[in-house]
Amino acid sequence: MAKIYGIIGTKGGTTKTSNCANFGGILADMGQKVLLIDGDNQQSLSAYYPVETRSQYGLKKFITQADATDCISKTFHPNMDIILNDDPDNELKIWFSQSSSHYEYLKYALKSLQDKYDYIIIDTKGESDGAIQESVIKSVDELIAPITPEFMAAKEFKRGTLRMLSRLRGPGDVELFTLPPLKVVICRQKKTAASRQVVNQLRKIAFEEEKGRVSILDTVLFEKDAFNVACGKRLPVHRVEPARPNKTSPTPSAQELMLSLVRELLPHLEDVTPQWEGMPRPTAEVIAV
Repeated sequence: MAKIYGIIGTKGGTTKTSNCANFGGILADMGQKVLLIDGDNQQSLSAYYPVETRSQYGLKKFITQADATDCISKTFHPNMDIILNDDPDNELKIWFSQSSSHYEYLKYALKSLQDKYDYIIIDTKGESDGAIQESVIKSVDELIAPITPEFMAAKEFKRGTLRMLSRLRGPGDVELFTLPPLKVVICRQKKTAASRQVVNQLRKIAFEEEKGRVSILDTVLFEKDAFNVACGKRLPVHRVEPARPNKTSPTPSAQELMLSLVRELLPHLEDVTPQWEGMPRPTAEVIAV
């Protein structure tokens, strides 16, 4: 049965799409059957990986008819499929507003795919009142919120993402909806005192605002050129930098970082390593962290 993740956040530019693509990419190279879903009408995830076989339909039919038939495209990467976003004009937002029951359609659409994939990962648009993002929150097993270590990002996390989740949960002690666990991953962190200060502030906000219901992962995805290079090459970042450039590199390789993220979220994959065609010869630097 597939485990379903929603990548959320009310602020744009926090690497949601990059995390979705790279998390799915390394899981696929670890032999897991992965489905990516592009829930952002900017269509960034749809353009991230080359598509080998394009389906007739995409996100609109998948959600509005709760039916995946002819909606799943095949990427050139083994074990990885994608539902492309075919809604650049955000027509789905109007469709969601027509009935409160429309927010349940995604949940039923995903149920039809539970036995076909190991992991389903959904990208969303950074907005506080996004209909698709709200539907995703109500349909997944876990939420992942990438946050960059900037003071504005920390403020937006508190007044945007956490406030949105509180609204969906219900007022006060009346819990109308049980939220899925939210895991925060710090991205683009620099080895500076200011970055560390922001991370400490985020940990305090998460604990105080949600009374421990939100956790910040130990894994930190440090700022690395490899992430931009991978996007340009349309490859998962662990393939671009499987080992540290040199032994004195102050940060782990991109593959080490992504493996750390996978193993923190999915400890049962501890002994699985990514494999892909044309992968470099293993070195002492390619290790689990």
